[in-house]
Amino acid sequence: MIVRAPGKLVLSGAYAVLEGAPALVAAVDRYVVADPARQADLVTEEVQAAIDAGALDRAAWFDASALRSAAPDPTAGAPAGAGAPPREASRKLGLGSSAAILVATLAARAAAAAPTSAAETFPIDAAASTVGFVGSKVRRRPAGRCPRGTPARSSSPRSPRTGGRRAGAAASTSRRASTAASSAAGSTRTARSP
Repeated sequence: MIVRAPGKLVLSGAYAVLEGAPALVAAVDRYVVADPARQADLVTEEVQAAIDAGALDRAAWFDASALRSAAPDPTAGAPAGAGAPPREASRKLGLGSSAAILVATLAARAAAAAPTSAAETFPIDAAASTVGFVGSKVRRRPAGRCPRGTPARSSSPRSPRTGGRRAGAAASTSRRASTAASSAAGSTRTARSP
């Protein structure tokens, strides 16, 4: 499965966001493409020696469990093309290629380890896209409210099986979304860049 992640363009607040201020960011139509079926062989001798010496196992400063679970062989190369930043006419555009490379690579490795259909992932993606971010803080929803497409949890005695009327409506919305995703499913998955 070929996975692609869009680049980003910071419209406002490019450096202010580093100090916690809000920024305005837009996804652009330049993509990093990762194909787990193709392997790149651009590993230097120094990097290969570090991998062979177990450097990935000793790297305690980040959590690599997601990488290891998706690709049990730590010496496997990155998907071909994953290192190519968005470019136009041999000119780097500066469109958040590092984040796009990371997202596309992780999505490609996850897809190779446990392939899923678009019908399975669409409701999850739809629910995730309803969570709003303001600056560096997540907006919390008031208790009892949930994003569209996710079942509401209710302790109401009138409908314990469905979680109340809202859960029934959400379930039908989720079924419609899954049906739409099934009919529109293709072999290319687009991941969202952070």
